[in-house]
Amino acid sequence: MLDNNIYEIDLSFFKEFINKFLIDRGYQLQNDDDINDLIEKSGLLYQDENNMVGFKQIAFVEFLASVEIYHNQRDTHYKRLVENFNDINWQNTAIFYAGQSKELVNMIDDVVEKAPNLDIKDRFMNVGGMGYLSQALYQTKPKDRKKLVFKSLDNLMNSINEIKEFTRDEKSLFYNMPYPLMLTIISFWFTENFKSITLKQTLVDSFGDLEMLNFESSKESFENDLKLLIISSTLYNTYIADESYLLKLFDKPSFMKHPILPLVADMIIDLNNGTHLNPEYRRRIAKEIKKKREYIKDVLKEPAYRYGEDFIRDDDYSISP
Repeated sequence: MLDNNIYEIDLSFFKEFINKFLIDRGYQLQNDDDINDLIEKSGLLYQDENNMVGFKQIAFVEFLASVEIYHNQRDTHYKRLVENFNDINWQNTAIFYAGQSKELVNMIDDVVEKAPNLDIKDRFMNVGGMGYLSQALYQTKPKDRKKLVFKSLDNLMNSINEIKEFTRDEKSLFYNMPYPLMLTIISFWFTENFKSITLKQTLVDSFGDLEMLNFESSKESFENDLKLLIISSTLYNTYIADESYLLKLFDKPSFMKHPILPLVADMIIDLNNGTHLNPEYRRRIAKEIKKKREYIKDVLKEPAYRYGEDFIRDDDYSISP
């Protein structure tokens, strides 16, 4: 069914398939009444008025396929789990497959290195799948699951310029979207897929690695600060509820002085029920936003594509951050 993307079959073929399976293994043939009874009482299958038989939920197909591939070591289909990782049905099967073991370092490496990653659709599908894959592999060491976190963050960073271009396209959902809102949506997508208490230590370790990267290179960067914001806001989400890393980020001068990242943080906090954040830090964020008030008014009314990598608008009358 997964191979052919067909999720229901003719009743006559279903009967033939069942009985061939039974005969090959030395079991008794089933008559029509027996098979109809099997369909009715299974709880998994349906038969419609056109005599087509299928599973009531595609999730049953995905789960049972994962059991078949894992327990029978179907190497050819393991490869398909990786090669088709961006197809939602195969991706769900891959996550169920990972859940059979809960610890598959090689699978992490294969998905990071071999899953399709050609365009923005691939990159966003990867992030979603890698988030749930890292949760399914909850007995895998954080140092290995970090690979999925960093690959997902890189996918999102590599999508920024492409999404900026979409903000000039009238047919795009991102049309006319301002830069801060665009970055908030990118962060939200990561959080939605990684917001699990089983990932807390993995996210904490990832935050520490990014901090160390800044320390070792002696170079602050927008990209690194945005990654830190995405991770810390995921830790802040109500599913994990640890605000300490967000507060730690607010003590970072390069972050607070950035033209739009404090505003993005403020928007993310609101999405995460931000009234529970330490009030002193909430006031500090508000103060930083107020300092850039004229610039922020400008950046919120213009689509993201109007701003270059220096966050200055590409015209002669822009307001400098």
